[in-house]
Amino acid sequence: MTLVTVLRGIRPEPSPRATADDAPWGRWVPAMWQAVADPQGRHLWPGDGEDLMDEVGRWAPAVHLLAYSFGWPRIDLGLARWMGGGRPHLDGRFALLDQMLGERIIELAAWFTTSSAAVDLVKSVASATRTKLDLAGWRQGGDFVNGRVPSPFGGGGDPLHLSSHTRCAIQPYQGPVPPLLLRDDSTRRACLILDVYQGWYRALARTTTVLAPVRSRQAWTVEVICRPVGHLGLYRRCPYTGRWFAGALSAHLLGSSLEGASGSLYIDLWPVLEDDMGPEIDDEGSEEAGAEMLSGFLDSRREK
Repeated sequence: MTLVTVLRGIRPEPSPRATADDAPWGRWVPAMWQAVADPQGRHLWPGDGEDLMDEVGRWAPAVHLLAYSFGWPRIDLGLARWMGGGRPHLDGRFALLDQMLGERIIELAAWFTTSSAAVDLVKSVASATRTKLDLAGWRQGGDFVNGRVPSPFGGGGDPLHLSSHTRCAIQPYQGPVPPLLLRDDSTRRACLILDVYQGWYRALARTTTVLAPVRSRQAWTVEVICRPVGHLGLYRRCPYTGRWFAGALSAHLLGSSLEGASGSLYIDLWPVLEDDMGPEIDDEGSEEAGAEMLSGFLDSRREK
């Protein structure tokens, strides 16, 4: 399990190549990715409310984790479902998120369920990745959050500028050379190597048109490496949402807007979905067909 240790008095100073952002928003983003890659290690993190700059910088890494590792199209729903299920540590990333923010996770959830800037952010990710976004019932996931605490971010919809400072991963890639994609068609494994952090998730999404269509259970697995940051994860493309995600399918689906989805269902089915990509897909990954098939698959599993 990841263990984060509060760092006092000294702050990391990663280069713009590793953050694609201004300090303090990007200061702790590389540290977050390194904690994801090394869940058995001890990793440094700013103290709670210790300093204004640390306070501003604590939120951006969590957004990067939710949007670009879990690949959640609907972060508001994902957070509400996870919190409603008791914030279980289903994998190391959930444990890391819990240790990074603790009870203050509800503040981030409140922002995602009350801020129009949060809607703009998820729309931007959908546009950059060329995936569909179902905003029906937006704030549906906020019932749990809003009943507990109002949004702490007064003075506008985005006073901490989270929306503008967490889009660097979906901006056009600005490396000195184009991203390098190495692929092995026989094993359907690939490696995406980037020289800068800016635009890495956008570049990953663009591999969809390069790699062979996802068929049956032989989904491509892409290892993503950003040279100044390190290993960002092993990614697969979900045929139901169209998003690239790391980790188990069930973790990704917590933040989806599939009809009838519930946090308790995915948490209960975690052992099944962790090793199973779901029903076979016999087309080229149609999101509509995939969603319909997955709903039937989950219903059949739940009945068992």
